[in-house]
Amino acid sequence: MAKRKTSAPSYGSHLEARAKLLLTAAGLPEAKREARILAPRRFRFDFAWDKYKVVLEVHGGQYTRGRHQTATGFAKDRVKMNLAQLAGWIVIEACTEHVKSGEFVEWVEAAIEMRR
Repeated sequence: MAKRKTSAPSYGSHLEARAKLLLTAAGLPEAKREARILAPRRFRFDFAWDKYKVVLEVHGGQYTRGRHQTATGFAKDRVKMNLAQLAGWIVIEACTEHVKSGEFVEWVEAAIEMRR
């Protein structure tokens, strides 16, 4: 008989883990992970700062044809990002290069500062 998993599912990628480390090192407030901010839609955002209405979405897989890079995935991401913006959220999108360079941290800092 196979053992059932009892722990919660693990969300995120190595790229998201790196992003979290950089956000923490920059002294930014703790973000909610895998946040659902658009009820009743089931979209999840990688990082959300509810207090400031700022979300960060990390798009990986551009070199491996990940979900964000398929035609269907790309189109669904546009719906997700547009609905968040229409609901008053600042949406920051970062890809592999932005996370590796750390450039995205400045964008998140600026967005949070705008809402303080």
